[in-house]
Amino acid sequence: MRNKLVLKLVIGGVAPLLAVTTLAAVSAASSAPPARPQAASRIPHGVTLRQVDGGRHFFTHLHAKSAWMDRTMLIGAWEEEPLNGRQVGYDRKMGNNIYWSVASNPKQRACGGPCLIDYNVMRAHRMHLCTPNGPDARSGSETVCAVAGDELDMTTGPNPSAARQAYEHAPYRRVIVYQGYGKGVLFWETDAQARHFLRYSDILAADSYWMTDSDLSAFSQGGCALLPRRPACLADRGLTEAQRKLPANYAYNVTELERLQALNGASKPVVVDVETGCPGSSGACVRPTEFRAAAWHAIIAGARGIIWFQHNFSGPCVDFNTFHDGSSRGRPMYRCQITPGETLGDLVTAVSAVNHAIIRLNTVLLSPFAERYVSVGAQDVAVMAKYSAGHFYIFAASGRPGRVPLRNQPVTFRLAGGYTGPVAVIGAKRILHAVNGVFTDRFASKNTVHIYKVDN
Repeated sequence: MRNKLVLKLVIGGVAPLLAVTTLAAVSAASSAPPARPQAASRIPHGVTLRQVDGGRHFFTHLHAKSAWMDRTMLIGAWEEEPLNGRQVGYDRKMGNNIYWSVASNPKQRACGGPCLIDYNVMRAHRMHLCTPNGPDARSGSETVCAVAGDELDMTTGPNPSAARQAYEHAPYRRVIVYQGYGKGVLFWETDAQARHFLRYSDILAADSYWMTDSDLSAFSQGGCALLPRRPACLADRGLTEAQRKLPANYAYNVTELERLQALNGASKPVVVDVETGCPGSSGACVRPTEFRAAAWHAIIAGARGIIWFQHNFSGPCVDFNTFHDGSSRGRPMYRCQITPGETLGDLVTAVSAVNHAIIRLNTVLLSPFAERYVSVGAQDVAVMAKYSAGHFYIFAASGRPGRVPLRNQPVTFRLAGGYTGPVAVIGAKRILHAVNGVFTDRFASKNTVHIYKVDN
């Protein structure tokens, strides 16, 4: 993620299916706090529940200091530079709950060099940290994981020995270990090579920034990854710009890691990187409607957290602290227009809205997947169903990886069990109606996301 945007969502490999036969089975698969046990008869025939990747207690089983991570969707930014409680407060107000590493701030030299935030301040604001140096004498309850490496699959080639050495480094082993990977694991290495890198991180992540990185159109990257056995790959043509710039493509950053980790055995949580501004050197920028949809596509694919890459290395608002600058009306950068009509203040507002929407659904998102509950056939919409506290929730986002959806497309949803009754559209103040397990809705653009609640 070095000098890149980051939005990470935590996702893991393929977790085992749970047969829904007893109250205990439903209760054991629920998230913390556990959903109230429901009668097995509420689950339609043919529907099975699958735990989140890694299972309900993945982090607790690895290290007691990391147990908090089992109870929440992980939301935060990559290498922020907080200096004081006010800035940590900005991040909390946005809905962030973890720093995915922190960078030293070169403007602060009171400690004899570039300084890091006092961990006591983080603790006081109930913020958590994936520390860049491993736990030390300053560390307390805020330190839940350690960043051991970044993109070693690209900087050291297909040999995972450096990743293994970093993973086994004693200071890092005091908590769970995170290493972020990149295009090596996602595109260039063989399955046999890539899977070994995943052994050396407790949380899985590999970044590719589909909205702003034009190189991802190449057949050696997105072309063959998203459209295997299609002309985009076989004729070395790659993706069109429209095929590459899809929020739906962020699902690949989850499902490919799940597939590779399945070769190793048990699943692990995955985190997904999503950019919020202009992260590369080309000046290409992502808009709020796009990064919102990208985040939800990653979650629908199974992500358990988000790492926002909030650095702008190009564009009109070059800035390495966009979340802090966009949170303070008194800062000169607050009104800088990163894209036409969108200031850094607007960017922070948009990220905050995504974060708080996720927080409101935290228990639902950590509840079991309801496999085979909902289907949309061949329509270009990604869907996920969850079962929580006796209700089904359906998350749907326009598009699938590499497939440009139609504008204003009507989508027909089919539910197992033939449910007839109201379907609430969360956050939209709309009520649809299902008849014999069928209801329809419209998706205006590639950035459209709908979330439904079904009483069943």
